[in-house]
Amino acid sequence: MTENEGRVEICYSRRWSAVCGTGWDRIEARITCGELGFQYGAPVDHGRISDQIYRPRFSCDGHETHLQYCSYSAYCYSSEDAGVICQSSQCNETDVRLVDGRLSNANGRVEICFNGLWGSVCDDCGMPEMHKWCADN
Repeated sequence: MTENEGRVEICYSRRWSAVCGTGWDRIEARITCGELGFQYGAPVDHGRISDQIYRPRFSCDGHETHLQYCSYSAYCYSSEDAGVICQSSQCNETDVRLVDGRLSNANGRVEICFNGLWGSVCDDCGMPEMHKWCADN
């Protein structure tokens, strides 16, 4: 996880509350990232971390500048919390990179560009795939 990725929360009645993952898509992610000063955003599944009673479900039409201007419901039909990955610039579909390497820039988590945003490669690929990627890059 990076500093521009995480679970979306809002402050309601002086308490932070996770946002419902039901219906959470690119529109809500883009609006949320825009509020945080980023130009691009993508939704991510963030799991369920807390059992908060109030978890609003947002539905935006894409013209809003802040989540508070979107329609919302207090009822959440999902066990998932909303999450986002935010970026200031888009990447190209053929881009691949290593991030969060602890020893050097020659190790770390593999990310690929998908729909203009960076995302982690699934962790179920085996060593042959990784050796090929490393040899090609």
